Amino acid sequence: GCGDGRFLVASKNRYPKCNVYGIELSLLPYIISKLRVKGKVIFGNLFKQDLSNADVVFVFLMKRIYPKLKDKLEKELKQGTRVIVSTWGIDGWEVEKKISSKNNVVVYLYKMK
Repeated sequence: GCGDGRFLVASKNRYPKCNVYGIELSLLPYIISKLRVKGKVIFGNLFKQDLSNADVVFVFLMKRIYPKLKDKLEKELKQGTRVIVSTWGIDGWEVEKKISSKNNVVVYLYKMK
């Protein structure tokens, strides 16, 4: 889920040439994100979406979903795709950069190999 779109906007600002979009299953965060990101947000289930054309993927999900997510991303994403994960890192992946904010939000940055 992309939540309210804050990280999508930050990703687009950091990597302006990348195809950044979000997928959100909860209605209110979807609407907020859709307004912030100006249309690059899909209302639906992440696991039913094809991510193979993405350049940057932002993930804000519960850690228990990560094994299934990891399999999906490894199968679908091309080499060089950026993956931004909020709160919990993905086990078995090499973290390119870990950022902690003043309010203790942790973001993990990955690059698909």
